[in-house]
Amino acid sequence: MTESDRRVTLEMSGPRITADKFAKGIAAFVAMIKDVAKHVSGTSRGVQWTIGVRPGSAMIDCTPLPSRAPATVLPTILDTIERGVISTEAGSACPPHFSEKALNDMRKLASVLEHRPDEVDLIRVWRNGRSHQVTTQTVANVDAIHGIASRDWGTIEGRLQMITEVRRLRFVVRDAVTARLTECFFDDDIIDDVTSAFGKRVSVSGVILYRANGDTKSIEVEEFSVMPDEDELPDIDDMIGILQEVD
Repeated sequence: MTESDRRVTLEMSGPRITADKFAKGIAAFVAMIKDVAKHVSGTSRGVQWTIGVRPGSAMIDCTPLPSRAPATVLPTILDTIERGVISTEAGSACPPHFSEKALNDMRKLASVLEHRPDEVDLIRVWRNGRSHQVTTQTVANVDAIHGIASRDWGTIEGRLQMITEVRRLRFVVRDAVTARLTECFFDDDIIDDVTSAFGKRVSVSGVILYRANGDTKSIEVEEFSVMPDEDELPDIDDMIGILQEVD
């Protein structure tokens, strides 16, 4: 293998790359290649990645080194990453060894191009002299793979059930009327609030993903609060008393 064939490179360019966009792109890309390596090698500790930044450019070289996996698996990991980048940009089929998390990381990488094209106007992934452009088409294709028809800011309410860290930190909210379940993905900074609210009624706000039939699929939690149970709500006599006190 040549030196360039032993690594995969992320290139980002634009007239004004902000630190936030640069950091978001790198974080998404590195998370994706680590997840693919885990699924190809069969263990999260199969390989270690070394990261190098080329002087005077926004090109990030990522090189896998064998850890618990044999060195012979490294070319397969790199090939899988390259084919996955091509596949998510070209169509709506899920690439081999790309988990839901890896797909979402590819979506995050491509979404760096959204909203402000005057900041980042080009993303490419390089492997052994071959370049593969990543555009906002990847965003649409990943949504299609997940069966997502639209996204919008909104709020859901229901009883918090099942907290897990499988794939990502998430819990499930069960709607009291329809009994539908919605996956709620959250960051670890609110994990204490979430665990203490287990079994309680909660209100969750953020970007909601909707299926083609209009049902909610999941939500990225940005606001979280606990609601009183029905038996804790004031009855009509209490409400009248409260209103009289206000008068």
